[in-house]
Amino acid sequence: MIIKLNDEDIQWNAQGQNTLGELIEEFVAKRFFKDEFINTLVVNGTVIPDAEMAPVRMKPLSDITTLQMTTETFRNVSVRALDSMSEYLDGLAGMVEQSADKFRMDDEVEANKYFISCVEGLQTFVGIIDKVKTLNGLDFGKMTHEGTSIGEKESALLGVLNSLFEIQMKKDWVSLADILEYELSPLIIEWKAILQTVADILRKP
Repeated sequence: MIIKLNDEDIQWNAQGQNTLGELIEEFVAKRFFKDEFINTLVVNGTVIPDAEMAPVRMKPLSDITTLQMTTETFRNVSVRALDSMSEYLDGLAGMVEQSADKFRMDDEVEANKYFISCVEGLQTFVGIIDKVKTLNGLDFGKMTHEGTSIGEKESALLGVLNSLFEIQMKKDWVSLADILEYELSPLIIEWKAILQTVADILRKP
């Protein structure tokens, strides 16, 4: 069997390994870095989708002539995700400001549509931040951006989100517009720079 890892030919002793799954498990244990994972798996010239991974892992090694694996690291994936967030956050900040304008014009129905989109966008953003932290074992409390703990900035973002929900329940549209424009929008823009700080930390060896 011919094995390639990231386009490099690999000599591998498959003794005691009977299925593709057993080979992969042994390979990961002995050859992969801690945060490395298989990004693409090609068996006998066919790319294996994630949905078909489980049955293919049961395939006997005797049925496999070529095996190609490309790998990625959580660190590299995280850096690319953080680098790509700038445009997303610009759009989100713009949507927040539009929502504030709608509330000030007493266009409650339209304003709430924008507001819901803003909240969904923020939840996606917070989810990405949380996943990056978890995958890379980051402690935002020990990381700083321009002299301030990133953990504090994260708490501030979550605090504003909670305030928004409380004020929306009270239907205090003027206060909601003020928080959207003067607290949330600047915080979102600030997070563009914070994410680059985090990405730069992850880029370091």
